[in-house]
Amino acid sequence: MAPMKRFQNVSPEKRAAILDAGAAEIAEYGLSGASINRVIAASGMSKSSFYLSLIHISEPTRQAEIS
Repeated sequence: MAPMKRFQNVSPEKRAAILDAGAAEIAEYGLSGASINRVIAASGMSKSSFYLSLIHISEPTRQAEIS
């Protein structure tokens, strides 16, 4: 499943939280200083939930891949 397709399957509340946290992070630190860990923390999601929203884990290889 493509990353944006996965993101569209996330609840509207979680999508808004991620996008709002990302926008605030970039506004405060700039694109080069932004931290995905701070975005995740500010969104109120766990790291695993955040990454599962965007990344497909391939079972046979157990490697994260952007699909």
